[in-house]
Amino acid sequence: MKSAQKRDKFGFCPLWRFTSAPGSSMLARLRRQWGASVDKAVSIFSGEAMSEAVFSTVKSSQVILKELMVPSYANFGGKVHGGIILSLMDKIAYTCAASHAKGYCVTASVDSVDFLNPVEVGELLTLYASVNYVGKSSMEVGIKVVSEDFRQGIVKHTNTSYFTMVALDEKTRKPVAVPGLVLEDEEEIRRFVMGKLRKKLRRAHQQEVTDLRQSLSLDQEMAELEGENCQLAL
Repeated sequence: MKSAQKRDKFGFCPLWRFTSAPGSSMLARLRRQWGASVDKAVSIFSGEAMSEAVFSTVKSSQVILKELMVPSYANFGGKVHGGIILSLMDKIAYTCAASHAKGYCVTASVDSVDFLNPVEVGELLTLYASVNYVGKSSMEVGIKVVSEDFRQGIVKHTNTSYFTMVALDEKTRKPVAVPGLVLEDEEEIRRFVMGKLRKKLRRAHQQEVTDLRQSLSLDQEMAELEGENCQLAL
């Protein structure tokens, strides 16, 4: 099977493929969601040998981490400290990315982390990590965090976040190529597409912040401070 050698309207490069030819029902659903261009994005088996590019399945690097929230994790309010949860998220993100890259990885960026529900001492915290999207050397790892109260049988979604990890050579500390992703179902395709779009949005946001900084007028901004919760002491 060959991968598409040209980028499609989503900007995909040959770093994703199916393990088998999608059935007509799946193709119909994909066309309804993504349009006719899905025929260009989906690689169909042709019986020919695949290129030398290395691919790994999403499932091969998925990680689940469970940890009991002990009293030493509590903050002054009696809830589990947010820093503990962030540390666990960074740990599972590294484990997932390093498993896919088969090497050393670093955290490049983290999307906003919104805590939807507090985590109580005594609850079991479960973290799920999966590689959603890969570029040349970067990977987006999606993380879902769930807490469980054993006594009351209550399960709460704590938060979801996306970590951008980059594979590096341990000696030179320069980025190295990572395996492509084998997409085996519609959910994995959706996550790949959304990961690609999030990458574009992050770059656009960074450029927007840079443009705003360069065009900043201090006099104009100071005039707009009226009514804000601040006090000038020049």
